[in-house]
Amino acid sequence: MLRAELFVDLCAVVRQSLRASVERYSLKDLESFHGVARAGELRTAGQAVRAVQLALGRGAPEGLTRELRGRVEAYNRDDCASLHHLRAWLETERAALGRSGVPVPRPVPAGDGQPADKVTERLARVRAVADRLVAGLSPDAGERDADQQARWLLASANRNLTGQFSDSSRHVKAPPPGRNHYMIRELAG
Repeated sequence: MLRAELFVDLCAVVRQSLRASVERYSLKDLESFHGVARAGELRTAGQAVRAVQLALGRGAPEGLTRELRGRVEAYNRDDCASLHHLRAWLETERAALGRSGVPVPRPVPAGDGQPADKVTERLARVRAVADRLVAGLSPDAGERDADQQARWLLASANRNLTGQFSDSSRHVKAPPPGRNHYMIRELAG
């Protein structure tokens, strides 16, 4: 979907198509327009996010309390809900314009969505390395020693790039393709 340019950057859509009485067109600044009320307070959520980033940056995640993690989780959940509502609101506004005779065409995807040969070849090499890393390892995390777990995690990071990782204890969805957008564009370049 990324290669066919089917993903939509809502921030760009908002900036290019909307005039609002806000200084910035951030997700949080637009919430008053699309009717989202956050469950958590932004100020304390921001502090919690910074504390988590600092702890992870120091390599000391064990210092993170359940309460701190809960605040960050609530903040992320609020962001996801806000984004969902923003999209729905924009679609409602688009439909209203259409009913009033102002057509708002959707962009036409570029290309067929197939990766460039360079990208396909690199992803095949990444998959092969990931497969070698986990060869012979138990799919159950509880049965792996520290070295085996390290190999599993390294392979999972590579498989997440290609969208092919699952763990027996939980299924892990690949990260959104946008996460690897710049690397893929560079390879396709």
